[in-house]
Amino acid sequence: MVLDDALRLVYLTVLVSASGALSPGPLTVATIALGSRNGWRSGFQVAFGHTLVEVTYVTLLFYFFSYAKAALDSVIGDALTLMGSIIVLYFAVSTIREGFRYISGDSNGSNTKTPPNLRNPVLIGVLFTGLNVWFLLWWLSIGLELVSFSIKLGVFGLLLLLMSHLWLDYLWLILLAETGNRGSRIMGSRGHSLLMIALGLILMLFGLNMVLKRFTPYSILP
Repeated sequence: MVLDDALRLVYLTVLVSASGALSPGPLTVATIALGSRNGWRSGFQVAFGHTLVEVTYVTLLFYFFSYAKAALDSVIGDALTLMGSIIVLYFAVSTIREGFRYISGDSNGSNTKTPPNLRNPVLIGVLFTGLNVWFLLWWLSIGLELVSFSIKLGVFGLLLLLMSHLWLDYLWLILLAETGNRGSRIMGSRGHSLLMIALGLILMLFGLNMVLKRFTPYSILP
């Protein structure tokens, strides 16, 4: 019986997790942008930062589900949305400026004021995950069945849930980062510049959409 439940949890987790891990969002776009510089390593580091938040959050849900839901429905959720949007927009502007910097021929970065921390993939993974209310709500909605089912198996269920889910994050983010890197090399320096500008503009849309979806009945992205 326990084995059957464990296998069902693994199956459901892999199946359901694809809707979260593979869905486009600020973390997806940021990973491609970071990967264009350092390849798959950036993807791994972003995934590690994402893991730090996700493991902590899912564990809290496992033990304190009702409190987490109440917090995200309150002003705390509003504050997280605003903070997350500001950081995404700031990263977006920095990415666009980097694109124009390469176009102008300043490949050494002498004219950029981008803080070094915003080039840290682990920090980006932490911030773009922990301040993304829609990621947090995903676990309270689509991922809720997984958490509820894992409770039946106790701590073993929690560990099984996390292991079954996290490998998808690492695989996806590493692939995205390496794709960004290879794409930049194929396109050359000018193509890399245009890619950075395009990714920055997409990130700006995500940042604005976060606020619109939270505080208004409208959105500019699906």
